[in-house]
Amino acid sequence: MNLHNPLPALWDSFLYSADALKVARRISSSAWTPKNAECQSSIEAYKKHLLNHTNFNRHADLQATFGQVQKEHSDLFVLALWAVFERFLRDYLLEKGQVLEQQVVPDTLGKGIYQHYQKEVEFWKPDEILEFIKNLITEQNNNIDLIGHAKQIYTYRNWVAHGKKAGRMPSHITPATAYETLTQITDILLQHA
Repeated sequence: MNLHNPLPALWDSFLYSADALKVARRISSSAWTPKNAECQSSIEAYKKHLLNHTNFNRHADLQATFGQVQKEHSDLFVLALWAVFERFLRDYLLEKGQVLEQQVVPDTLGKGIYQHYQKEVEFWKPDEILEFIKNLITEQNNNIDLIGHAKQIYTYRNWVAHGKKAGRMPSHITPATAYETLTQITDILLQHA
């Protein structure tokens, strides 16, 4: 298995899509009002052309819609960042677990244990996985509680994934915070891959 940090590619996607939303919001705003009537009608026609065949034309209050879309966009990227990070953690543990197959004697016992390990890793709870790596991460990061932060991201991810129940909102997590925390943990683990 060739482990690498999968988060930067997803982060780039977030940044580009966030910028695309900003551009669309600017295009739809009525802030462009030149004094020349002919120029204004050309700009309005061009704005209408740019938004043609999009869902933005369906909403009367586009600015409020953009605000809601940007919030959903951020929440979904926190969820996606966690999903990619969690897959990385499981792959990391699978790679570390290969020692069972390679070192246990007799070979057939080692292979059997590793096959069972492979299946079970997929069902381990993320909180438990974070506890496995907590001492390493804390020791390598000057005792900063990255695992505590990761657990907050996981709690926020669960809140988003399970319908954002009112009254049960956890601490708000931004995509930037999630990305920075999860990347720091990933980079520490890759130093020990």
